[in-house]
Amino acid sequence: MIYNVTTTLIKYNAKIYPSALKEFEIESIQPNPSGGDNVTIRCRARYDSKNVSINVYTMQGVKIGTVWRGDILRGDATVSIALNNYASGTYTLYFVNNVGQAVAIQKIIVSK
Repeated sequence: MIYNVTTTLIKYNAKIYPSALKEFEIESIQPNPSGGDNVTIRCRARYDSKNVSINVYTMQGVKIGTVWRGDILRGDATVSIALNNYASGTYTLYFVNNVGQAVAIQKIIVSK
């Protein structure tokens, strides 16, 4: 699911290109809401994606951390992250490729 990209462009001042958003798809984030630990992200990449990072942003558009970095090969993939260092609240996860383009965006709720 992709959230309002126009608002996101203004709010987060990130490099978002519609063609980049087609390269990567988030199938699920479980559990969501999350208690913070052992969050599993199922995704699908249309191409090999090298040096992908998952960045955490507040709803005010402030980047507060990177929770994962690595390569995602073409096809289905599963990534595990921990959000236990984050306070209860709603966050946006940005999946960013090696040239700084957001390739996927997903909201997650941390509830402790």
